Amino acid sequence: MFTWEYTYTDQDGERVQALVKAPNKLDAVTAAQQQIRDAAGTGWRLLPAIITQLKGLTTMKNITRHTGKLEIIQRLPSSDSGNPRYLLRIDGITCRTARDSMYGYSITNHDGKQVVAEIGTFYGQTTLNSIRAAI
Repeated sequence: MFTWEYTYTDQDGERVQALVKAPNKLDAVTAAQQQIRDAAGTGWRLLPAIITQLKGLTTMKNITRHTGKLEIIQRLPSSDSGNPRYLLRIDGITCRTARDSMYGYSITNHDGKQVVAEIGTFYGQTTLNSIRAAI
């Protein structure tokens, strides 16, 4: 069980502590993000340290830059939000587009072309972090 505690400031300027418990870190972060969205929707203002802490839990790791020809291997099932996802190969490295990433829409523009891509690991999966046309 993963437990994550964070603090936010309510409309009256009072500090409020919240707690999320979930079976794993990913579920805890998702639940905390939902609580933050709900709190923001009611006008509450979160402390900046909390947002930084949340981003730290969901940051891509081990990012490396690669230049090579982009090959789209296959289209993956869409995300829960309906956004497209792809399995790719760049410079001999196989990766996928992240869930709900804008690259799911633009990646087909780069198919078969030379690109500069940043690839990292996100929750243990090799994932595209950024991509642009090679100059």
